[in-house]
Amino acid sequence: ITRRNLGSDTNIFVSDKFAATTFNDGTWWLNATHYANTYLDTHFYQVFDPKLRGIGPQDHIMELCQPDFPEKDINSCCYEDGPINNTIPSKGVRRISTEWSAAYDCMPGDFLPNVMEGIATHGVASNFYRTISNERKMFLRNYVMAQMISFESKKNSLSDGWFYWTIKMEGGAYGEWDFSRGIREGWIPTPLPEPHISSEEMYGTCMDVYNQTTNTTNNSDVVRVFPGSGEEYWNNNSNVQTNIHKIAKPVNYDYTMNQFIYNIQKIAFNHLTIICSTIILVGVLSQRLLRSRHNQRGRGKWKYTLISDVKT
Repeated sequence: ITRRNLGSDTNIFVSDKFAATTFNDGTWWLNATHYANTYLDTHFYQVFDPKLRGIGPQDHIMELCQPDFPEKDINSCCYEDGPINNTIPSKGVRRISTEWSAAYDCMPGDFLPNVMEGIATHGVASNFYRTISNERKMFLRNYVMAQMISFESKKNSLSDGWFYWTIKMEGGAYGEWDFSRGIREGWIPTPLPEPHISSEEMYGTCMDVYNQTTNTTNNSDVVRVFPGSGEEYWNNNSNVQTNIHKIAKPVNYDYTMNQFIYNIQKIAFNHLTIICSTIILVGVLSQRLLRSRHNQRGRGKWKYTLISDVKT
């Protein structure tokens, strides 16, 4: 239905439900014409697996090069001769990873209450001014390269790329999720490969990156598990008072709320004319659209204006 309405040149992304192997049965989406520009999407995050957050740096890389479960391997789907041989990549559906990051040892959801408590207590999030050690940056760079190489699947030619999550984060608590910070600090390699060049061509194989990684499991600068042994590091607020101006002063919440309500009322009043004009314009356009469709029905053709706008 989606393909029929959006057209053959629209990219369609379908979640693999973290079970890509269930689609690799030799029948799913193999038609090259019908399933062109169709992608089976998956999100690989080691940080969400409590068994992986505390493993050593080399082990994190190995988990990318040789995943312990096929569901974590972008090469697990999709093949025309799957699931027995898995030697002929599908000419229809392709693979893609639209979410991954450099985070590996701090569970973001579990740390969020600490971030909010820091805001309530100090007026700034916990670890807002957090810096990343050189040792950790060295590992992050290898961890990022290994993911780029792995998710592009040059060897089996199954994938068409990836999206980093996310472009920018406010503050340092979730620094490993900050693509712009990675570029700025050098733990995301630059220049990034051009679309026609694979990461493997630039950085070597995943196993090459593994062999360049030092396995320093006990190095607290590299592996700081949260929740767990690294909680002191992640809860560090020692630099709060030296990095912010005197913000720890009483806040008049009644005044703040009243000011907020006043601003909302002011905005609504100032934009009332624009809103009314928009309603009138939409009404006129709707009449014209319906009239256009009515005039075309006799010739058996409809104008899908909205669909055309979406594609553009």
